[in-house]
Amino acid sequence: MKKQISKKHLRREENPLIGRPAASVSGFRRLSLTYALPLLILLSVGVIAYWNSFDVPFVFDDMDTIETNSAVQFGDALTRVPAALWARTLLFITFAANHAINGQNVWGYHLVNLLLHVLNGVLIYVIGKHIFSSVFVRRDLSGSFAILAAVFFLVHPVQTESVTYISSRSELLSTLFYMLALLLFVRRRPEKIDFRFALVIAATLAIAISAKETAISIPAALLVYDFVFLSGGEIRRLSSRWSFHAPFILSGLAAAFYLAVFGSLRNSIGSNVSRLTPYSYFLTELRVIVRYLRLVVLPAGLNLSYDFRRSDSFLEPSVVFSALLLLVLLSLAWRLRQRNPVLAFRCLWNMRNRF
Repeated sequence: MKKQISKKHLRREENPLIGRPAASVSGFRRLSLTYALPLLILLSVGVIAYWNSFDVPFVFDDMDTIETNSAVQFGDALTRVPAALWARTLLFITFAANHAINGQNVWGYHLVNLLLHVLNGVLIYVIGKHIFSSVFVRRDLSGSFAILAAVFFLVHPVQTESVTYISSRSELLSTLFYMLALLLFVRRRPEKIDFRFALVIAATLAIAISAKETAISIPAALLVYDFVFLSGGEIRRLSSRWSFHAPFILSGLAAAFYLAVFGSLRNSIGSNVSRLTPYSYFLTELRVIVRYLRLVVLPAGLNLSYDFRRSDSFLEPSVVFSALLLLVLLSLAWRLRQRNPVLAFRCLWNMRNRF
């Protein structure tokens, strides 16, 4: 009898799973439901939605960014050390890698765009699950809401240009590092959000900007998240993490100034486009923001290149309406910051980089 007990004990020592199969299977199922199944769902949804776009040819800016770009055609973007990150360096590195593998075959370019889009959807899922689990009473529903949010992101018609238009990979890459910065922030314990962590996020910001300059709004997005979720809508609690936000926002403002004055954004500012003054640019942009917000809710009349009539007077009915609507949304976000932080964050998130 002692020998049998000893042998059983020995077999359990050799294989730690013997005697505890239920816990192991349960843990594996939880892992699959948390990561593997959502990944499979998002990948399947992305492939089904965009598989028919893999033969879309080079169009518009693709001619300049890929077909006639010597840095892409001859691989200079891969072999030479970039002089600066601001000129969409990361974007051209990916194009050069695509050209080295696929040449002029558009299939490989579209495959990379789709994979980036799906990866962004996965990041949306992980971030959403963290947010919903911290807000909802029933945490078991957080995964369902997160997967719905990620699927909505993947298949929304406004994403079509970013995925199917090869040059819009800049949007996909900047979104990737945008979401990565947000994920790092939301997973960080509040007491550890300090100056050293700001350096990590600043590095992520620099990489995101090397894909597209609109990523400059990352500091504002993190500030909004902190204010709504971590600080409970209280400015006093938000100020307790000034060592993180102060240098981060200052570095963002400095980078924005550089891009506007010396970098590639200098040709995107209103005063340098068709003699549009900054004031007219601001008024026109109010209407532009409302148009894009409308496209999120009602994605009808989508266009690759929107043409907006300039606005020169604040008394124009469309400008007044747009300004009032934006003020209402901001007021709504402020009122809901404590009662419904998810909706408040959604309102503010939509306007994070529209100007």
